[in-house]
Amino acid sequence: LPQGLTPGASQISVAVGTEEAVNTPAFQVLLAGPTQVTADNISTSGYDLSWDAVPNATGYNVYRDGVLVQSDVPNPSYTMTGLDPATGSDIEVSALVDGSETVKSPVLRVFTLSNWTTWSALGPSTENVLAATAHVNVTDTVFFGSQVGGASLGGIWRCVNTTCVQKADSTVAGSVQALAVSPQNATTIYAGSQTLGVLKSTDNGENWIAVNTGLPPAALNVRTLLLDPQREGHIYAGTQGAGVYMSTDGGQNWQAVNQGFAGTTNVGTLSLYQPETGLPTIFLGSKGIGVYKSVGGDPAQINWQSINDGLPSFGLSFIFDIVDVVVMEPHPTKPNFQYGAATGVCNVPFVCTGDSGLNYEPGVWRREDPNNWLQLGHDGLREYDPQANSPDVSTGLANMQVFDLVFDPSNSEALYAATGDGVYRSTDEGFSWSKYDAGLPGSVEAHVLAMHPAKLFLGTNQGLYLAN
Repeated sequence: LPQGLTPGASQISVAVGTEEAVNTPAFQVLLAGPTQVTADNISTSGYDLSWDAVPNATGYNVYRDGVLVQSDVPNPSYTMTGLDPATGSDIEVSALVDGSETVKSPVLRVFTLSNWTTWSALGPSTENVLAATAHVNVTDTVFFGSQVGGASLGGIWRCVNTTCVQKADSTVAGSVQALAVSPQNATTIYAGSQTLGVLKSTDNGENWIAVNTGLPPAALNVRTLLLDPQREGHIYAGTQGAGVYMSTDGGQNWQAVNQGFAGTTNVGTLSLYQPETGLPTIFLGSKGIGVYKSVGGDPAQINWQSINDGLPSFGLSFIFDIVDVVVMEPHPTKPNFQYGAATGVCNVPFVCTGDSGLNYEPGVWRREDPNNWLQLGHDGLREYDPQANSPDVSTGLANMQVFDLVFDPSNSEALYAATGDGVYRSTDEGFSWSKYDAGLPGSVEAHVLAMHPAKLFLGTNQGLYLAN
């Protein structure tokens, strides 16, 4: 564009030789606006916004989800109020300079804090729920998978609001222990079965087909599924006894990606951290070899490396056969921090006994790369204590059999643990825990937590629950 155009409506004509072209359509010349908006003091009903000042600005316009909520704000700050708890908003800010509005700032996605206090039953109480998933942009739907056995029917279920319907029975899906919704398409869902491999639906769960090309019979017990949020069609499947398989075409074809460990590894969990730029990091928990990580992206780039430093093996490799690492959860805002949790008991006499005389149990651990793992969640009696006779103080996690961990999307210091005795919550990044089970049955075993920014779902051995 020619230099020196003033803000506002403009047209340009172009001379080519002796001919002059028609004028361009009218367009707006806009000045640069704020480059970054931040949110602080986040509460259940609002937050404080601030942004970089624009030279010569006489005021600012604040937009929420594309709608102007406040015009001509005099200073580069604004307090958003009157919002519902656990509500996500897209915030943009423009400046007013010489009577014209600048370009809007980049979008800031921010959530108000949740205020969940009790649980209510959502799915049939007869179902032994092993997996659950929800899409970030679909507020009324959650899928869960359950175990076949006793009164539990198994298969895949879809809940819309408060109504849950079985969409794939046990003849189609068997016992379902992994579920994942495509980040790019909310109507595409994948399921991992204990006996039937990977299943896929492209119509919001109405119909399911097996997508097992490349999966040998030994790999059809799929314990965990991971979808790459940046690379559509990239899926990782962790199996019972056959390691990890990867698909780059939405499950149509699979290949083993076990470089770095044996192809007979029992994989308990897979998780992913995606930096702003570059390739993702994949984290793996197992029963047998502990915890590993690898760069993600393409199958040829997968090369697993052990990150077991600090975990209690006592120099005995078989210790890792006792503990099943079923959770690896990267911190949402601190890329160097990973959280892990497991089930199982280390019961080797004179080896796995702490100061209390009781056997070690896993609980919740945290690692700051590249340092060692540290056990954060424990009961003060069964924790791993590398310093003999040191004070043993409970951090509040009374049940150390942990099946799942999730962070609250509106508060990165808050996380929830699904345990053999219900749910526990930490509000200080895992250093202290308290029971969070109001509304749950007294003897419930919590298996899986599914987090939607506005909702928290819990799968148990007595059905599905929703936090209120």
